[in-house]
Order: sequence, then C-alpha cells, then structure tokens
Amino acid sequence: MVLSAADNWSRTSVVLHEKLVQAGCRVDIATPGGRAVSGTLAAPLRLSDVRVAGYDVVAIPGGHGPVEDLYRDSDMGRILVDADAAGMIIASVCHGPAALLGASTSDGWWPFAGRRMTACSGLATRLKELGAYYERGPERQAYVVRDGNLITGQNPASTGPLADAVLEALGVPVSE
Repeated sequence: MVLSAADNWSRTSVVLHEKLVQAGCRVDIATPGGRAVSGTLAAPLRLSDVRVAGYDVVAIPGGHGPVEDLYRDSDMGRILVDADAAGMIIASVCHGPAALLGASTSDGWWPFAGRRMTACSGLATRLKELGAYYERGPERQAYVVRDGNLITGQNPASTGPLADAVLEALGVPVSE
C-alpha cells in the first residue's frame, strides 16, 4: 500500500488496510522517502526501495495527499508501470488515482490510456486528457470500476467495495 508523505491522508487508508489484513493479506506500507504518516505506521518502506516482484497488489488509498506528491513521484510512476506490465492488481480510490498521472513508459506512453476508471470528480478532466475512459457513479455512493488489473473507486464510500474487489481478484473469500 502506497501512502502519500504529505500530511493529508484519509480514513480510506485505514479502511483499506483493515479489510485486507482481516482477510489474511500481508500489507507493507511505503511512502516517498519512507516518511512516517502516523504512530501506527511509524516505519514505512521507502518508495524508492520498492520493487514489484513478490507483491500481488499495488494499492493507493485516497485523501488529498496523492494530489500533493504521488502524482509527480518518479518512484510511484516506475512502480505503476512495472506493476501494470506484470499484470499486477493496481487498486486506488478517491484522490488516489492521482498517482496514476505520473506513470509513463520510457517512450512517454501513459499505460492507463484507453482504460476504464473512476476517481474523485476533480481528477476527471486530467484522466480523460491522458486517454482514460472516466466513469462516474451516483454522488456520495459507492462506485467501483474494474478494467482488467486496474480497480478504482470513486469516493471514500467506495473504499470497502474496492477492497472487496481486490480480494475477489486475488481469489480470497470476501466476508460480509
């Protein structure tokens, strides 16, 4: 799970983490520079040290933080390009899909062009400019879009259903 190093992280981080851990998943946390984001997450991995081999999912929760740093973090971009090329699950919710904006291949191609996704409405224009097929569900209601290995949620209410979609994609039973 990749969290912003900015001070703006949200409850979506906690909900996503709890649901995955309760389902028996091992969750490592990484931030730019390995910056601690709370007392309970005092020793995250340095994003620059993370390699996708050995992982099944790259999860990016929401909050305003991703709009402050992850969208322009070259390590985040590298991780997303590598994860997508490997067919790994990439899951993000609310403002988290801002992190997708910084991903580009060595020839400048955005790997999520032509893909269906959702995010908070403030990201819609930029995602569409890059070639995403942006979808929007009812306001303030859960809405999750899955396009192959990419799973996105529209808003904080989508966090639980997004976690369930990740678990389903992993073949892990989802408990109600």
